[in-house]
Amino acid sequence: MESGDTLSTEYKRDKLNSDDFYFAVRPEKISINSGNKDNVIKGKVKTVLPSGSETVMQVEVGKDMFNILMQQEVEYTPGESVDLHIPAGSILLYDKDEKLIAG
Repeated sequence: MESGDTLSTEYKRDKLNSDDFYFAVRPEKISINSGNKDNVIKGKVKTVLPSGSETVMQVEVGKDMFNILMQQEVEYTPGESVDLHIPAGSILLYDKDEKLIAG
């Protein structure tokens, strides 16, 4: 993600033991251009992989790549800008040793 991008979680800061952590989100929990205002980050579509009634997309956000599983066919094209919505309750936090600390 880019410097200055923020995401909110449902977890209190005092539950974290370190400022060094990673976050993860299940691909099916991320939505695109959903009209939400909270927990939205901007990205650019890199790949669109139709798979029957589902579509797998890769979206680049800064230096990070997000995999997204859409439960439908979509009409996005590589290079297109999109808004990703990541629900606060779907964010998993891991410490630097990849141990789950919240989620």
